[in-house]
Amino acid sequence: MTETERMEIDGLATIQIDDGVVTIWLDKKLDGTVDFTSSDINYFLKNWKPGDVYYRSIEDTPESFRRIAVLLEELSGHPNGALALSQLRETLPKDHWHLHDFVRPKDTGSARFCSWLLPSATKKKQTHVVYNFGNLRRYFCWWHYASAIPMLAFFIGLIYLQTHFMPWMIYSPLTGTIELGKKTSMVAAIAGLVLLVVIDNKLGTWQKSTGYSPFTNKAAIYEEQAFREGAEDWRTWERFRSCLSFGLFHLPSLYYVFGMFLPHVIMGSVFMAIYLRTFRRTNCRRTAVLAASVFHVVYNRVTLIVIALVVLFELALPVLF
Repeated sequence: MTETERMEIDGLATIQIDDGVVTIWLDKKLDGTVDFTSSDINYFLKNWKPGDVYYRSIEDTPESFRRIAVLLEELSGHPNGALALSQLRETLPKDHWHLHDFVRPKDTGSARFCSWLLPSATKKKQTHVVYNFGNLRRYFCWWHYASAIPMLAFFIGLIYLQTHFMPWMIYSPLTGTIELGKKTSMVAAIAGLVLLVVIDNKLGTWQKSTGYSPFTNKAAIYEEQAFREGAEDWRTWERFRSCLSFGLFHLPSLYYVFGMFLPHVIMGSVFMAIYLRTFRRTNCRRTAVLAASVFHVVYNRVTLIVIALVVLFELALPVLF
């Protein structure tokens, strides 16, 4: 006679393990009308109703793999998901297990310092795993763009104000080096910058590649996991440290002007507010990361569009006049 184990994860799913076979039903609250801008747990289901089987381990199909991958990530960010994850790890076939530990940035000395500033992301037995959302475009809404545009305008004004009183803040590490080279020795200035970059890289700790090119979906998700995930357990001072770390993290970039430090700190606080608001509503870290990542990606996209328009305008100006 086999023993059946049944676990109910409130607001997410009911999990049953019977003779090594895992069967999962989504919670009745996830009835197909869930807000897709902040959750994708039922994205792979079509024409389903509460009570239908979401996943069964003996159904060996690519779609079942995708479903369980999403659910496992949701469980890892759920306050009551630790026990279920442990049981599933022991029962599920190895090729159905998709979780990988998340590693905060440590590939350079400056990144290690920023990670050291951050509070722990795993204070309540939750695991910190890599989240995979695929293409975030399906979650974009008009209000993301409507919010990102005035936010960008505010930051441009803030940078202008800072550079008005502190002109040196208009420089980036690269342009600052070139300006220094004009006044001293260009060779010495560039050599100094290269030396700083080499030392910063040497002080880093090798890790599996988790950094991505700026302005991509994966870069935004990675930063939200590194700097926001776990904020629901942090004190006010710890949340401030996270925003400060977010600003410092972007300073070593060769092309970001120094005046971007304060806007990045404020930007981090906005993304954190979105994360916390979503977490309070859903009680799930993965869902909160997704909501913050979507806005982060849209903000980056709006920034790129504005930069492209400014460059085009500058190129067209001599022709027009």
